[in-house]
Amino acid sequence: MILNSPSNPSGMVYAQEELQAIGQILIEKGIFCISDEIYEKIIYDGLKHISMASLGPEIKGLTVVITVVINGVSKSYSMTCWRIGYAAGPREIIQATTNLQDHSTSNPTSISQKAALAALKGPQETLFNMVAEFARRRDYIVEGLNTIEGISCLRPQGVFYVFPEVSPILKKTFGKEMIKDSSHLPRSY
Repeated sequence: MILNSPSNPSGMVYAQEELQAIGQILIEKGIFCISDEIYEKIIYDGLKHISMASLGPEIKGLTVVITVVINGVSKSYSMTCWRIGYAAGPREIIQATTNLQDHSTSNPTSISQKAALAALKGPQETLFNMVAEFARRRDYIVEGLNTIEGISCLRPQGVFYVFPEVSPILKKTFGKEMIKDSSHLPRSY
């Protein structure tokens, strides 16, 4: 199972109780989890990121690691072109993914690696300021979307996306014909 929290595109953040319930099902069914935590630092309203991998001992004395965490610097540190990611999990799985990566793509440049290390170990004030600005923008766009008839949008708990509900608009008609695609919409030339 691939778990993404905060979720792209909805912005939902899983609570510890939800992750524990999911973890219990994964254990019972023998399902492996890849926990994509790329948005872990972009969370709003005082919520905290909880890694699925951190819940092992809390899920009925789990002794088998069933989670690989994947992450990177592209989202939290606005370093999308630097191509730096990382993973944590059982040694044999990490070694297999390293072998696959080595034969699939070139390795990241040394300057990219040094920049990522500086971002991760350096002062985090810029990150906190960025998240505060994202929260301000989130509130602005959600408020605006919710003023449009036929659109509703929940406030994301994390990430920098919104996921509005637009199905009422998709069911509208133009004249007496159902809108099927953009050819049914008026245009100006």
